[in-house]
Amino acid sequence: MNLYEERILPHLINAACTSPPIQKLRKRIVPKCTGRVLEIGMGSGANLEFYNSKNIDFVWGLEPSEGMRRKAAAKVAKSDIEVKWLDLPGEEIPLEDDCVDTILLTFTLCTIPDYQKTLQQMHRVLKPEGKLLFS
Repeated sequence: MNLYEERILPHLINAACTSPPIQKLRKRIVPKCTGRVLEIGMGSGANLEFYNSKNIDFVWGLEPSEGMRRKAAAKVAKSDIEVKWLDLPGEEIPLEDDCVDTILLTFTLCTIPDYQKTLQQMHRVLKPEGKLLFS
């Protein structure tokens, strides 16, 4: 990984994705998560403050960027939400079939190269009665 991908890009993405209008949208959708959550593209952990910890078992944070996971470390450490990192891309979700209660995507799907494969993987891991939340 080069300097741009490891240090500069995570900072730029975090700045763009935590602006007040975007945080307002996150605040509306994230509290609807329940149970075992798979957050696709967890990034810098911008959604962590909006989860209702009483309704969450834990969050699988799917984030292939080491730089973004490093940027999220402080938020994860402060959060009441347990985060289990999955450092693979969305096209390779390493979970069992039908094991996720909620899948959350916030401003992420457009960044995934093979979004169709990611959608197939999401369908595979989401429980039949599960929910997909996105913005």
